[in-house]
Amino acid sequence: MTFPGHMILLTRTLSTRMAPAENWTNLTQKGRVEMNQRMTAQATSRGKSILLLLDTRQSLQRPLPPSNIPRSSTSTTRAVPPPGKPTDSDELGTCNALTSAEHQVASLKSQMNSLHMQLSTRTSELHQHASKAEMLEKKLQETKVLLEARTVELCAAQAFVTTADSVSVAEVTRFVEKLNDEVYQVAVDLGNTVLKHQLPENCLRRACFWEVVVKVWGDAVVDRLHADIQKEDTLLFEALAQNTVLAFCLAVVRSLCDWNAQVDEEIRLVWDEIRKSTDLAVAKNWLALTTKHSSPRTFNRFDCTMDLMELMAFAGVPLDVLMDSAKQTFGKISLILSKALKIREMVNAGVLSAHVELILPSRGSDYDPTKMVDAYENPASVRTGAEDAMKEGNVGKEKIVCSTALGITCLTLKKAAAKATPELVLKPKVLLYSTLEGDP
Repeated sequence: MTFPGHMILLTRTLSTRMAPAENWTNLTQKGRVEMNQRMTAQATSRGKSILLLLDTRQSLQRPLPPSNIPRSSTSTTRAVPPPGKPTDSDELGTCNALTSAEHQVASLKSQMNSLHMQLSTRTSELHQHASKAEMLEKKLQETKVLLEARTVELCAAQAFVTTADSVSVAEVTRFVEKLNDEVYQVAVDLGNTVLKHQLPENCLRRACFWEVVVKVWGDAVVDRLHADIQKEDTLLFEALAQNTVLAFCLAVVRSLCDWNAQVDEEIRLVWDEIRKSTDLAVAKNWLALTTKHSSPRTFNRFDCTMDLMELMAFAGVPLDVLMDSAKQTFGKISLILSKALKIREMVNAGVLSAHVELILPSRGSDYDPTKMVDAYENPASVRTGAEDAMKEGNVGKEKIVCSTALGITCLTLKKAAAKATPELVLKPKVLLYSTLEGDP
């Protein structure tokens, strides 16, 4: 609500007070206009402020409109506080809010203290677990070291108790039979050479080798050999040649240190003691390891060849033929040596579930038909039962001249545990004195 008349009166009054009459005469016309405009603007602004205050006062003094809310007959009339002064409900709400805030703060403090205690407990448990983990890590490392050591020990132990065979006894038997056949063929070739190229009976070269051959085979055998060669019978010569090569092969198979005969003998003695005093499974593994790490470097094939050439020289073979035969025989002995080394590996390191051994009855030993075979006996189809009984009853009464084929014995782990005797898998062949005496 505005009052234009009051505003104009107030504006003129303020303008008269703020600008005395004596000052107006001193101003120029332009200056009076500017001053008048400025003062008019200031008076207008102050007038608006005063009118706003008057309007506010009048609105506060007007009575309130009647309320439509019914009043309770029992309620008492409360004095309405002036605007800007807080009522009791406001204070109560503020107090309640303050109290609620204090409770929340206390609750938060309690929760914070509880969390601090839980954090402290968890930190302590964490340190304990870290210490325990460190201790377990140390034990783990110790266990790993111990496990590695036990693994090495177990592997070493298994190397001495394993009984897995890489070859069978039957395979060893087949190899030995082939070796016997090849040795026999060498002896037959040498016998044919003797028959084809022998010199007269009074040959001086034969007399030079007489003592050498007698030293090896004995007077009786050499005399019989001399007589048979004159009759062009090479049975005894071939048997002696076979025995010479077979003895060389047996030495190869049994050897543990070929480059030193004394050391080889000592190792053989150690092996015999181990076999007698130790479980066969452990003993066989010891033999396998020893054979593997003491493989023979060289074998003296020359000595074996020279022994055969001495027999041929005694038989009267000329020198030029003897030299050619020596070259051929040396090559054949080399092939036989390779097969003997293969059998050595099979017997010592291939068969671990049993002790397989090659046998060659010594010259002059007693003949036992249960353990040997007469290489020149009559075929079974033409022999009579009386002859068989006679041979069985002549055990120990007849001597052998020499062996002409290798035999095989086998002692399994079970039989060794039971202290049983080895089983004869392949009987060796022998030449009997009776065979020579029975020849026409």
